[in-house]
Amino acid sequence: MILARHRQLIATITVVAVAAAALYNYSVRSLYESVAIISINQTAPNQPLARLSLTAQRLNEVIDKEIARMTNPDLASDIAKKLGPNETRELASGVVGPWFRRLHLPGGDGAKASTAPLNKAEAAEALLSRLSIQERAGSSWVEVRMVGYDPDAAASLANEVVRSYSSLIESANRQAIESSQTAIEQQLETKEKKLGEELSGLRDLQSDTGLGDLAARRAILERQVRAFQEARRP
Repeated sequence: MILARHRQLIATITVVAVAAAALYNYSVRSLYESVAIISINQTAPNQPLARLSLTAQRLNEVIDKEIARMTNPDLASDIAKKLGPNETRELASGVVGPWFRRLHLPGGDGAKASTAPLNKAEAAEALLSRLSIQERAGSSWVEVRMVGYDPDAAASLANEVVRSYSSLIESANRQAIESSQTAIEQQLETKEKKLGEELSGLRDLQSDTGLGDLAARRAILERQVRAFQEARRP
């Protein structure tokens, strides 16, 4: 009886809902999503090739730090400089916003994709509006998600984010290795110099005193000096 009494209202609401859904589907620009997966972990100090075993809390802290690095506007600006024409056109359509900004209706922001070149800040903003990073609970794997109006451009942008981030990490690791090598060489030079001074002093002492047991000590120091010299050879 209730349905029969309100059948006109129910029919009107149904028609309006179907019409609204059809209008939405045909007037809003489609978005495509691409996903790239990357593993994030922490390496031992001055040993970039050695991964540490982390607690869940520490792993989350490391992942949060690296996500902030991947979503940094400076990295986004660097990525925008290296894009091809297809990806550049994608970013030229501007920031991806709510559904009403993607309408094909007159005056809708999504109805027109500007072909004018974007400046550094605009390109970074447009890229970051398409980018999201999702963690996998209890895992070092994270998903780099990129949405776009062009599926090929979305895939290329996701891959470029991963490549640029990996290049950034490799550069940081290379600097850490070089710093570690420099520190080791300095330690070797200091140790070699100290051994040389001890050996020189021991020779003088043996010459002055004529003590035979100093010869054994001198032989040990000479072997240590030769070992440090061998270690320093490339």
